[in-house]
Amino acid sequence: MPDEQHDQIGQFLLNAGSITPAALAEALAFKADKPFMRVGEILLGQGACTLPELVAGLEAQGASLRLGQILVRNGHVSQTQLDAALERQARTSELLGAILVEQGLISETCVLEALEYQHWFQEYVARGATVLRNNPSLASVHNPVIHPRWAAAPGVEHP
Repeated sequence: MPDEQHDQIGQFLLNAGSITPAALAEALAFKADKPFMRVGEILLGQGACTLPELVAGLEAQGASLRLGQILVRNGHVSQTQLDAALERQARTSELLGAILVEQGLISETCVLEALEYQHWFQEYVARGATVLRNNPSLASVHNPVIHPRWAAAPGVEHP
């Protein structure tokens, strides 16, 4: 997945009014220096959002990933091709993947791989939300596992 996938949680939180555009910009700038960090973890560590807001954003993010988005982001079809297939799907109730395969735009293997990724991604964000909900101490803004910059911050005591 391209990098825009990684800041999608930021967009969900921004659209929900949980964070400000400035907070998202700061988190993305921080992520540029620390690409191993997740945007949600950074926002939480900065105090830009609360744990319940992050969990809700993760759940919304997992539920919203569509097959067509995956295929466009990975360059398998263009947005124009997807839009045409979605129009046909609205008229005929055919499966999107079947339409794209019939049109010769992608293979059945491509559809199956995209569906597999979709399922994996939904499970991944659901597990993340569950872990955070069940272990709120993991989300402490002073937890160096979540926010490594706190590990070296003077005067910060770790639980």
